[in-house]
Amino acid sequence: EHVGDPLLILEHGFRVKRFPVCGAAHRSMDALLMLKEAHGFDADDVEKIVIQLPKVHLNNLMHHNPQSPMEAKFSLQYALACVLHTGNCTLSDFTSDAVMRPEIHALFDRFVPDPIDKLEGEVTTTVNVHLTSGTVLSEGLDMPLGSIAAPFTDEEYWAKFDGCVDGLLTSSQCGP
Repeated sequence: EHVGDPLLILEHGFRVKRFPVCGAAHRSMDALLMLKEAHGFDADDVEKIVIQLPKVHLNNLMHHNPQSPMEAKFSLQYALACVLHTGNCTLSDFTSDAVMRPEIHALFDRFVPDPIDKLEGEVTTTVNVHLTSGTVLSEGLDMPLGSIAAPFTDEEYWAKFDGCVDGLLTSSQCGP
């Protein structure tokens, strides 16, 4: 009787995942990237990263040492290692060769999940980066970028589109 009334896209807006991984990793990835961009550290500067996040997110991110592209899509360690190492996580990170990069796997032990037994809407995901200098940097997010609370700009939507069609369409096929 009420199917499509209202349409969720009209009520909640258009939502696009920023990264090609399980959405449970997105708040952690966004927070790490925000810290990385604000403070300019790289993987060599990081002693460990403690991630406080809803326990239910960890239930979805069950692969701690992924061995295949599909396992990598459900791995907090892989997602965070990609953004720590490269500053992004794209479709090109999900080939069999990319998933097995030694420099990515070498980072897995630096990530320390700290599950909080609350639902997603009840807790902020907080990323605490412990640098080798002794400095601790923290960033918390309630919603990932691309959500209605933090929507993409038009430029970010186009960047997402370009990343998805890269190698599949020519620039002339993508429009003016």
